[in-house]
Amino acid sequence: MARRAVDTPFAPARFPVFYGWAIVVFGTVGVLMSVPGQTMGVSVFTDSLLGALGLSRDQLSMAYMCGTLGSACLLPYAGKLYDRLGSRAMAVIASLSLALVLIALSRSDVLARYVSGRLGIAAPITAYAVIMLGFFALRFWG
Repeated sequence: MARRAVDTPFAPARFPVFYGWAIVVFGTVGVLMSVPGQTMGVSVFTDSLLGALGLSRDQLSMAYMCGTLGSACLLPYAGKLYDRLGSRAMAVIASLSLALVLIALSRSDVLARYVSGRLGIAAPITAYAVIMLGFFALRFWG
C-alpha cells in the first residue's frame, strides 16, 4: 500500500499517544517563543530603550507603530513564501531570524552611535531609524 501525503514523515495513527496532544504542546511552545516579537514582550523594555537611545516615549511609540505597519505590508509576501516553503522551513527561518533581530536590538544603542558617527547624522535621528528598523524586523519575524 502506498504512503499517503498526510503520513509523511510518519503516520500519525501509529504515534504512541494521541497526536493532537503533541500538536497542542508544540503549538503552545511556538506561541510562547513568539512573545519577544509581540507588544507584551517589547513593552517590558520600554524604559531601558528610552534611556539607552535618548528618545522620548512618543518617538519610541511612533517608531514601534511605523515598524509594525511596515512589517504588516510585507505579510502577504511572507504568506506566499510560507505556501512555497512549508510550515517547517518557515518556522526554522522565522526562529533564527527572530533570534538575530533580538541580538541586534540588544545592541541598538551601540549600533545607533556607530551609524551616527560614520554618517555624521544627529544621534536622535539615527537612534530613531535604528529602532524603527529593529521594530520592523522584530514584528515581521516575531
